[in-house]
Formats: sequence, C-alpha cells, structure tokens
Amino acid sequence: MFREVKAEMVRHDLTAAQLAEAIGISKAAFSLKMKGEREWKRREMMKIRDILAPEKTMDELFHVEGEA
Repeated sequence: MFREVKAEMVRHDLTAAQLAEAIGISKAAFSLKMKGEREWKRREMMKIRDILAPEKTMDELFHVEGEA
C-alpha cells in the first residue's frame, strides 16, 4: 500500500522494525498500518515524514494507489 513510504524506506536503508521503533510503535502495528488494515495517527505520519522525507507533503508521502 503506501508506495512512497516504502520507497523512502529503501532510500534510507531502513527496515520496518527500525522505522516502527523510531516512531514508537510495534513492528506488528506498523505492518498493519502499511497494509491499510489500521489507521495511521497524525503524529505517526508526521514522525515518518520528518524521518524519511521532510521535503514532501503528507499527501505525497501517504498517497494510496487507486485513490482519486
């Protein structure tokens, strides 16, 4: 699901476990959120943007494929 987040994780050589720890959630919770099975909290999204791509907007980073 969140293709831009995944791409930025690769660019920064970060695993899901590392990014989950950096934003203060479990790897399992991170996985569910990346699959779209759980909602992101705004503060989690902001932390991810600050770590991965502060130059991008939230919409750019968290755009879901197939959304209009």
